[in-house]
Order: sequence, then structure tokens, then C-alpha cells
Amino acid sequence: MLLAEGDRTQYRLPYYESWGTINVVTDTAQGEHDFNPFVVDVGALGWLFCVKFQHLSWEILAFAPFLDKLTIRKLESRFTADGTLLFFEEIMLQFSVAELD
Repeated sequence: MLLAEGDRTQYRLPYYESWGTINVVTDTAQGEHDFNPFVVDVGALGWLFCVKFQHLSWEILAFAPFLDKLTIRKLESRFTADGTLLFFEEIMLQFSVAELD
């Protein structure tokens, strides 16, 4: 557990702590010495969304860049949890109630 005032962007664990977890992304398979579990969690969420919903990218054009930012290999460019929510909320404002239904 982190303290509430802790900076999650700077939090790191040894690379081997990511092995054997439920995360399906291989962010530490490239020789990194440490990893940020919050970044890995967003990548795992992106992977799950890709498996379940990527086919909707043809109908919801904003969905493709959303998935890209969840799973991008350049980890410093990957969405944070807060950034994911903000992007999603901005996208939702662009749709009418009928489109959302």
C-alpha cells in the first residue's frame, strides 16, 4: 500500500516482481530493471479491452486511439488511470444520448 500523498508516477518495483502476476502485458520483457505497477495495470486493462472490444473500433472511431494509448509500448506515453478516465469522459461528451444507447 502506498501513502495517499505518494507520487505514483515515481513508484517502482524490481522487474522480477512483475513475473507470475495476473498481468498479461510483457512490459518487463525488454530488459527493464524496474517497473511501475500502475503503468502495467493500465496496459493490462488495455489488453483486456482489445481482446473484448477491439472489433468496435470500426463503429466507434475514437475507440482505436483510446486502445492505442492504453497499450502503447513507450511506457512514459501510456495513459495513466486518471488520463484514461479524462480521455474517456471527453469522448463521451461528443456523443448524443441516442448514439450512446
